[in-house]
Amino acid sequence: MVKKARAVPLRILVLEALLRRLPIDHPGRGTIEADLIRRKAGFKGEQSLDYFMRHLPFNGHYIFQDLRLPLSDNIFFQIDSLLLSNRYFIRKFTRSFSQSYSTS
Repeated sequence: MVKKARAVPLRILVLEALLRRLPIDHPGRGTIEADLIRRKAGFKGEQSLDYFMRHLPFNGHYIFQDLRLPLSDNIFFQIDSLLLSNRYFIRKFTRSFSQSYSTS
């Protein structure tokens, strides 16, 4: 059961909005487009893993996606996906490299 679902990252939404407003011939447009492509690839990789995790036959398990937890004052850490049960937990970190996905 998914307890916290993943949302489109704010950074992707901001970059898309920026590109809609930026002139085609702007000197920084290529850099912004490259950043957006890279971030979208990472988000797609996370969504790919989410798809498979949703279809696992879990009873009494919880899935938390895209967690940002405090470690101390002004220091946070991120967990892409966390599978939690009363016996164990599995943390998944996803990276996407040109249509191939790597998890750890």
